[in-house]
Amino acid sequence: DSKKACTAAARLSGAFRKALTFSGFPLDFSPGPAYNGDTEGGISPVLLIGKEVFLMLNTIGFLGCGNMGGAIARAVCKAADPQNVWLANRTAAKAEALAAELGCNTTINDEVAGRCDLIFLAVKPQMMEELLAPLRFTLAERPSRFVLCSMAAGLSIARIQEMAGSDCPVIRIMPNTPCAIGQGVILCAPNAHVAAEDTAEFRTLMAGAGLIDELPEKLIDAAGTLTGCGPAFAYLFTE
Repeated sequence: DSKKACTAAARLSGAFRKALTFSGFPLDFSPGPAYNGDTEGGISPVLLIGKEVFLMLNTIGFLGCGNMGGAIARAVCKAADPQNVWLANRTAAKAEALAAELGCNTTINDEVAGRCDLIFLAVKPQMMEELLAPLRFTLAERPSRFVLCSMAAGLSIARIQEMAGSDCPVIRIMPNTPCAIGQGVILCAPNAHVAAEDTAEFRTLMAGAGLIDELPEKLIDAAGTLTGCGPAFAYLFTE
């Protein structure tokens, strides 16, 4: 009956939350630090949607515009000026349709690799090497710093760096499907080369996709299994 179902759901919910504690690494869903008005060091704020954010990651590029890449692009365009967002996709028509929806720009892979401060690698794991191999020279010749963001399951940060050809800053993320409606959980593991300011702004940019949980990379595969299955539990409760 309904009482038994509610009791079972409550017990499962408690067990699920307990499992997400990860032996001393509880989920942190608090928002990232906001800009406090300090302009020391030459960092100037820009007004975006009524909020001041750092210009550390000013230009944002997407290599791939599939279901998850498109969902993340929609979230980013809520926090950043769409004119600073550049989309590239193997099928150009898909990038053009998304750009028309969001008011951002389309380009080619090499342009994203050469000009964007934050580069989302939004392709399937088996396609990553084919994507990055032609871009290694462009990334190596960049005079300015950049951050790669991979959402490819099973590919470590070290492997992404190897395929990119440099010991560059990488943020590894694992989003789940509710990110498409801004209600997801995004696991986030930056490597040691990602500055604290970049991580803070990344959290601001991603806030429109859902809750951000930063954790050590060694836990992201286990955590991703739980957050990936979480929506299925919600569907089961609904049924």
